[in-house]
Amino acid sequence: MISLPAASKRAMRRTSSGNALRVPLLKGEWKKQPNNPRRREGSIHQYCPPEFVQDEIDQLLVWHGEHAVDEVCPEVEAAWLHHRFAQIHPFQDGNGRVARALAVAVFLKAGHLALVVRDEHRDRYLGALEAADAGDLKPLVDLFADIQVADLRDAMKSILELRGETIVTVTDTLAERARRRRDVLRKRAAGTMDGLLRIVQARFEESGAELHRAFGENGMAVSVQVRSDDEHPQENSREWWSWQIIETAKAHDHFADLDRPRRWVALYLVLPEIREATRFVVSIHAVGRAADLHVVTAFLTNPVTSGGDDEPRRWESRVVSERPFRFRAETDKVEDIDSQFRAWLEETIGAGLSTWGERL
Repeated sequence: MISLPAASKRAMRRTSSGNALRVPLLKGEWKKQPNNPRRREGSIHQYCPPEFVQDEIDQLLVWHGEHAVDEVCPEVEAAWLHHRFAQIHPFQDGNGRVARALAVAVFLKAGHLALVVRDEHRDRYLGALEAADAGDLKPLVDLFADIQVADLRDAMKSILELRGETIVTVTDTLAERARRRRDVLRKRAAGTMDGLLRIVQARFEESGAELHRAFGENGMAVSVQVRSDDEHPQENSREWWSWQIIETAKAHDHFADLDRPRRWVALYLVLPEIREATRFVVSIHAVGRAADLHVVTAFLTNPVTSGGDDEPRRWESRVVSERPFRFRAETDKVEDIDSQFRAWLEETIGAGLSTWGERL
């Protein structure tokens, strides 16, 4: 066997014009030349420029450490780390293999099977990477999770065939793993929703104080009260405002999944001459039946009839959120979306109070 010196080993790269060029394949060093590949349709996919690789890797390690503290589930962390490393593409060659090795390391550290992406997964894998490039990590998370489940099922089947045990053992194991993952994700989603709810409550309290001051300076009285979904647990208050939330979701062209946990907070507005309060409600709920996509929407609602013993009160509702605020409850942290959410909330509170004021 003839061993070539390191300097004579070369890798292929593309110039800015897309032309192929062979460059030295460096070992143990970050890339010195751009390594942007050409897609099938002819466009050039841009990776991190060589001069920024060290900064990007440093930030990657910081985020990875934070994810470990936050106990991000292995499917999500493996997909994120794999894709983020691939986006940087720090070496002149071999980045795909290193990215897959990192995903394997995440699963092994969590006590799972090694991740093996096979030829049968190729089209789905490449499509998932394209989706991740566009900001949607879910297809890659789902792919990694599906591979883990399939491989675990095959492994357990082989073990059971050797031991002569029943398939019940496999199903019990899978069910327990699925339950633990569901509980972790639900806990994380609940924490994110609680954080956003506290922001809304604080801003509603501030808005109430501003209304008291402004009306008082003009010799008028206004009653303002902030209420949330946990004030009346015996009345199952978290389930309030269902039809208003659904109508608001229709206006925003999405499906409100009210079977999953949701939250709301309301600003009750009452003028002396109008005894019935207008409720300015901000709702946090899931969208559709897949992944962890959630939205925050807002509406004004008030009864239009008093109702009676045999007839419930009828209500009207007006959408005041110009657009829903979208976030991933299981993967987004409140501190990461704080500024965008506060900007959305400020815009929405202004629109809601203006709409309420039109009827004064």
